[in-house]
Amino acid sequence: MVVSGQEGSVCGSMKHHIMISLGILMGLIFAFRAAVAILEPGLGFREAYLLGGLVLSGWLIMGGISEWRHARKTQPAPGPETD
Repeated sequence: MVVSGQEGSVCGSMKHHIMISLGILMGLIFAFRAAVAILEPGLGFREAYLLGGLVLSGWLIMGGISEWRHARKTQPAPGPETD
């Protein structure tokens, strides 16, 4: 959440980078653990947990991309270069 007056702060401008990077990291970890779990016989709570982690990481990545698009759209247009 960006508080009024903090639009130019590091927290507001880096939110989408943090969301995307954490989503990718979580996705890699859960994908590796899911690959190991699928090799074992049977399906159970562990596989459901790992699938939920993959869904959560995908949601985090998509949210970060959405924030990135919003940040790009709300940036002021660059003015003409004057030398």
